[in-house]
Amino acid sequence: MYRSFLAHYICTEQGIFEQSVLHIDEATGQVSIFPYEKETPDTRFCDGILLAVNSSFQSKKQELLDALNEREYDSLHDAANALFLSPHLSAVVKPPLSALYALGFDIRTHRLYWQEIIRI
Repeated sequence: MYRSFLAHYICTEQGIFEQSVLHIDEATGQVSIFPYEKETPDTRFCDGILLAVNSSFQSKKQELLDALNEREYDSLHDAANALFLSPHLSAVVKPPLSALYALGFDIRTHRLYWQEIIRI
């Protein structure tokens, strides 16, 4: 079964995709990314930066979040760039993928936070 997710940004080892749709095959963990063209009823919107991760993410997510929160960001785009440039990123986005997370921004505290979207 395929599930679709739209996000402001999708961050992968290959780059940052703005306003794109991530399709995930829950049976195989295969991920595909497509440009957003139109709204569909079965596509879930995720606020923030979407990241498909492997099981090593669980042990690295707090360290990654702490490193990202060492500075303030003027925009979600700046946070996406910082995530993409993080030395921790490549290790956690390699297959086999096990979960989908969103990196959100709390406007009250100006801090980034993780939100688990689904487990694969």
